Amino acid sequence: MHESDPPVSPVWDGLLRDIDSGCRRCAAAIEKLVHPELEPHRRRAVETLSEIEAAVEEALEQQATSAVDLALLGALGGELDIFRRAHLPFFAHYGSDERYLTLLARHLADEAGFTIHRPILGTFSSAGYWTNPSLSTICLPSGDHAQVLALPDLVHELAHLLLHETEAGLRQRLLSDSIGPYANGLGPVDGDAEFASRLYYKYWDWATELIADATAAFVCGPSYGWQHIRLCAQSSGEAGQAWLPAAPPGPAQSAERFTHPADSARMSVIATVLSETGQQAGADRLQDEWAALTAHAGAAPATYTVSYPASVLHDVATMTLEWCRAKELVAFADAEDDAIVRHVDRAWTQQLANPVIFAQSEAKRVSELRAVIESAPGS
Repeated sequence: MHESDPPVSPVWDGLLRDIDSGCRRCAAAIEKLVHPELEPHRRRAVETLSEIEAAVEEALEQQATSAVDLALLGALGGELDIFRRAHLPFFAHYGSDERYLTLLARHLADEAGFTIHRPILGTFSSAGYWTNPSLSTICLPSGDHAQVLALPDLVHELAHLLLHETEAGLRQRLLSDSIGPYANGLGPVDGDAEFASRLYYKYWDWATELIADATAAFVCGPSYGWQHIRLCAQSSGEAGQAWLPAAPPGPAQSAERFTHPADSARMSVIATVLSETGQQAGADRLQDEWAALTAHAGAAPATYTVSYPASVLHDVATMTLEWCRAKELVAFADAEDDAIVRHVDRAWTQQLANPVIFAQSEAKRVSELRAVIESAPGS
């Protein structure tokens, strides 16, 4: 240590060792899990923790001869914090219901032709369905293991994993071939000269969601559209929600409410996919019901049609269809009769025809599906 360096504080030494102890506690909890379907996730988690521990050990050695690197201390603590918040809960809360959903997701992905790392599912979400593609994790609300109508949304999340792992430039092609030329042709919108530029960059996020919608509609057929209506009808909290966000966020607006495109735009993409795959009757009925659902919202804001032009939404649908076919994903029309998407479609058909009978039989449907999934070879 140089004379000019401050003495090493036992506080910093203790904080480094605390991170090391945190890694060891996490590793001990993970080591207790012996389910074979979790083995790839367990190995990956242990590797992540080992990397943090190795960095802590190196920092402990270095601090004996140099000043404490506070930036490194913060970075290592941040990595462990992210692990504990984003990854560890999937292990800590893994029980029989989570195992069923994890196996169900595996079957859905295999039947659809999704070549992805098999995800681990959790049931502790407080914000609907979400995924962390870099960790191959999907989270559902508690209790969703006991229903079937929302399963098309699970395919949407699996599509996010597929995009993350094997996208091959689809979003970039959409930006360069469709969204870019459209945005370049826009002048100022309501006096806002930067509107087109913000719209273009916002579509990097929106395109991801719309592609996942189109992929899920391709795989699930009309049931994905019905789940979209179900979700919107049961969660919309304000008039006009179907049209929001009607524009990209302005300079002073938080981006939090702009992560997903407007629900009406998403329905347009879903309906186009169904029409383009020979399911016009299903597309028409969905659009009719969507119009009835959103009638109370009034007319769309003027900026909505600027942000979601029909030409761009059509391009999203058709370019995604081309991508799905090139990857040889299994379309709903080609799914086997005993495929999970067919099971879900039959459930939705009964729900729409006689919701009372469906409510009485849903538990049996779930029980039968679960028995098939958990008794399948490799489960």
